[in-house]
Amino acid sequence: MDVYNRYVPHGRSTGMKMYNRYVAHGRSTGMEVYNRYVPHGQSTGMEVYNRYVPHGRSTGMEVYNRYVPHGRSTGMDVYNRYVPHGRSTGMKMYNRYVPHGRSTGMDVYNRYVPHGRSTGMEVYNRYVPHGRSTGMDVYNRYVPHGRSTGMEVYNRYVPHGQSTGMEVYNRYVLHGRSTGMEVYNRYVPHGQSTGMEVYNRYVPHGRSTGMEVYNRYVPHGQSTGMKDENSYCHLKMGVYFDFDLDLLENTQTHLNV
Repeated sequence: MDVYNRYVPHGRSTGMKMYNRYVAHGRSTGMEVYNRYVPHGQSTGMEVYNRYVPHGRSTGMEVYNRYVPHGRSTGMDVYNRYVPHGRSTGMKMYNRYVPHGRSTGMDVYNRYVPHGRSTGMEVYNRYVPHGRSTGMDVYNRYVPHGRSTGMEVYNRYVPHGQSTGMEVYNRYVLHGRSTGMEVYNRYVPHGQSTGMEVYNRYVPHGRSTGMEVYNRYVPHGQSTGMKDENSYCHLKMGVYFDFDLDLLENTQTHLNV
């Protein structure tokens, strides 16, 4: 039973179709509503306003999946626009501008991932060119030429390195690796951070392996224990000395206990 099924030259019509026009040189096997302009291809599922899929196959239920030329669409896509020369296999919302790559997971506003692969659930994971993103990233921006494998919140500026743990505001870890959960662990260039650190700042050219709180200014050394606000103090025979650096700047003081 066909209603207004016009212009199906050189093909077969096997289902109920309404206003299914311009399916030249192909076969239509399912129920289609306003499925126009699918020349030289096959349509096998229920499609609503699936327009402009030339030279490809559409196998799933798609809503407003426009402009997927020369590719295949196999999942449910909502407003998945501008994915030329690639494949779309998962449920995506507003996943725009992923040219020449594959997107296999659920992406929300995952924009500007050219020439790479996106395999996990990402929220606002922008500007990850020439790399791979495999975990759930929230506002993980500016990780060029590296890999992001864990859940990161505001982990910015980790160029040329790998981030494997959950990090909160872990900024400026250039040319190193971060493997643990760190909060405000800033300025650890050229080193490795393997433990949970809170406000562990300025540990250049060294390694931090334990849990440290406010352990600042340990340059060119290793910190292996738990320290709590141990800033410029010396402990001898159970006596705690908190030296004033301003007073000791030009004075030599010797204390013997």
